[in-house]
Amino acid sequence: MINQNKSDGKAASGKRNSKKRYTYRRPVKKGAPRQKKPEESVHIAFLGGMNEIGKNMTLYEYKDDMFIVDCGLAFPEDDMLGIDLVIPDVTYLKDNASKVKGFVITHGHEDHIGALPYVLKEINLPIYTTKLTMGII
Repeated sequence: MINQNKSDGKAASGKRNSKKRYTYRRPVKKGAPRQKKPEESVHIAFLGGMNEIGKNMTLYEYKDDMFIVDCGLAFPEDDMLGIDLVIPDVTYLKDNASKVKGFVITHGHEDHIGALPYVLKEINLPIYTTKLTMGII
């Protein structure tokens, strides 16, 4: 008897039907893609720590709120005679001090907390961190 049921993907001769392939396609949404409003996006600015060791400082901004992750320093290169420490540029923070809610410190290494005493002299903000890291600060 010949198998007449083709629902299992096989032809009548018993060989697999190579013409039927089942692939999953995501449904296509009709209309233009939904755009986020500019005020709904998060802006991230690296104030230090990019392509260098140390000086880690990242600013996150959402609407009218900002917070800073880490506030580290770097040690000078050999060609920086007379310079003891290198700290990130905080001009943007001073200009927007009313929007900044505070510092979030990840851990107590010098390249993440070293610039805090110098930056806190210019803008006084709360620090959010663990008890161990706060003890080191």
